[in-house]
Amino acid sequence: MKISLPVGQFVAEHGTHRRLEPGQVLFRQGDASQTVYACVEGRINLSLTAPSGRELMIATVTKGNAFGELAALDGAPRSATATATGLTVVSHLSGDDFLKGIAQHPQLALDVLQLMAAQMRRTTERIAARSTENNTARVAHFLIELSTRFGRFDRGDKPVVLPITQDELAMWVGSTREAASRSLGQLRATGNVTSGRGTITVVDVIALQQHVRTLSA
Repeated sequence: MKISLPVGQFVAEHGTHRRLEPGQVLFRQGDASQTVYACVEGRINLSLTAPSGRELMIATVTKGNAFGELAALDGAPRSATATATGLTVVSHLSGDDFLKGIAQHPQLALDVLQLMAAQMRRTTERIAARSTENNTARVAHFLIELSTRFGRFDRGDKPVVLPITQDELAMWVGSTREAASRSLGQLRATGNVTSGRGTITVVDVIALQQHVRTLSA
């Protein structure tokens, strides 16, 4: 039988569902586990602890997307920690069953490769940004990235509400909370960004894109 399911849908349909409470850790960096997961409802944050001890956010997994596939592919310990940010439901599938699915369905293997390629591109872009941009530019670029990925606007000129805290923002851009808060304040002063309890709103994505060019010049 030929299938063309995205990897997240495959794991959701063939795995077992599990409910997570807000803040509950699904697995930790360094754990020995080859289980593959898909986010069915809610949101999962993936973070890692750098050698310096600073915690860095590397991905946010939303409904319909898979995560944890690297450990199933290479058998190595977990490279990140997965934490539920709210009431969340995940589906989990054993690494062996996941590999069997890949062996039986070439389209699934291609989807896994495309997923990993997209993750590598985003990671490369963030590493470059952390090396060459000031903190405010990194914050602006990250907010634009999330707004674009979530796709909750038509032409880029409608507000996009991002369910992210200032602590999470600091982890994403690799800075302290104080530095992230100062940068967010500078962006709020432009009128392109507002913030509330547990949320950051990009009021005008296109205007923020234009503003960030001046920050990176």
